[in-house]
Amino acid sequence: LAPGDASVRGQLAAARLLPRLEARRSAAPRDTAALDHLAAAYAITRQFGQARAALVALLAAAPGHARGAALLAGLPPR
Repeated sequence: LAPGDASVRGQLAAARLLPRLEARRSAAPRDTAALDHLAAAYAITRQFGQARAALVALLAAAPGHARGAALLAGLPPR
């Protein structure tokens, strides 16, 4: 892993966003955009259990959310 590697930079950027995204979810637990972004950030940082939990909440709030359903289906098995 090299700090200049694009995938590492993406993971670091996502990790830095997590506290703000968690705060946004706490303020508005059914905000589908916040849940979507939070799930994506967790998936990018390979925190798949947290990503799954955010996606379950997202799909409970918006059952037809196509991107959320696709991301959930693409997560590694538990």
